[in-house]
Amino acid sequence: MTVPEAPNILLVMTDQQRWDTLRCYGYEHMITPNVDALAARGVAFSRAFVQGAVCGPSRNSIVSSQYVHTHGVYGNEQWLRPDQPNWIEALREGGYHTVNIGKMHTAPIRLAAGFNHRTVVENKNYRQGIENGTQTPLGHGASHHGPNVTGVGQSAVGVDGRW
Repeated sequence: MTVPEAPNILLVMTDQQRWDTLRCYGYEHMITPNVDALAARGVAFSRAFVQGAVCGPSRNSIVSSQYVHTHGVYGNEQWLRPDQPNWIEALREGGYHTVNIGKMHTAPIRLAAGFNHRTVVENKNYRQGIENGTQTPLGHGASHHGPNVTGVGQSAVGVDGRW
């Protein structure tokens, strides 16, 4: 009997994105073809609620499957304690190569956070790679103030001007 190949998993989280600003949820005034295609081919949640009022606690709830008052991360300058299980580490330990591109508000910023690789863009006007907890320089100049750098994870606007 052949063991089936593990499926690829892609989790896309936009920052400060309300559901009612995307065409895939019925908003007619925004053109979001790439997000719409992902929603059509993947899982799109119709009843999702944030666990925390700011980014860090919400992201920690997503990766730990716990409420904010359970995991204890109340601000953006914190991350899960090393002894707290999360599904990123579970996937990595199960043989997946886990990658984070973008911002996660980990603290310290260079924390591996369970990922095999991270390309960190956290509004700090620099970009660093994290390989198994070791910092690897990838260049400089990544800023959140518009599409001034080209490439994956370096701008909120795609090369063609679309999301």
